[in-house]
Amino acid sequence: MSSSQWKTLTVHRIVELIEDLEVNSHAQVHGPADQEDQDRWFFVVPRTTNAFDNVESQAYAGIYIDDNLDRWCAATFRFPSGFTSLVHVHPVLVTGGTGNLYRRHAGSHAGNGELYDAHTTTGAMATEAVTISVMTELADISAFIAGAGINDYIGVNFRRDGSDLLDTVNSGIMFYGWLVEYVADM
Repeated sequence: MSSSQWKTLTVHRIVELIEDLEVNSHAQVHGPADQEDQDRWFFVVPRTTNAFDNVESQAYAGIYIDDNLDRWCAATFRFPSGFTSLVHVHPVLVTGGTGNLYRRHAGSHAGNGELYDAHTTTGAMATEAVTISVMTELADISAFIAGAGINDYIGVNFRRDGSDLLDTVNSGIMFYGWLVEYVADM
């Protein structure tokens, strides 16, 4: 088969695949009469930290927070177009030990022209049980950014105080970021 025959065959196959996709996807398209909200998610990676190392584990990039230290990670993001409401926000991490993680969460949101800390919520330090080497979604922290809208800048903060006696993990952790689940109007 010549290269021009191959290109022609490939173009025809692509057209067939697109036509199949269009025919088979009509049931999933929502028009104005049957508009349906859908759950969506995205992942927010920590962008700043007072931890010493931004490292990559064998499979995932993250922030390493050593034991016996009081450290935090933070990120800023905006909701995607189509956002209508927030469902969950889960900090995601893996620990090097089993025990209670002594941690705190905070969240802020502000629109253009607002004071940056106009809507800030900081939780109390508390413990949360974790298991060694398990990808863990911590408790939902969506209440910390309740009221945030599509035009707001949103800040989230995770703090781990490994130096406190209530932190019994006795090992470092890899903090990966925040899993954000929301409802979209498309």
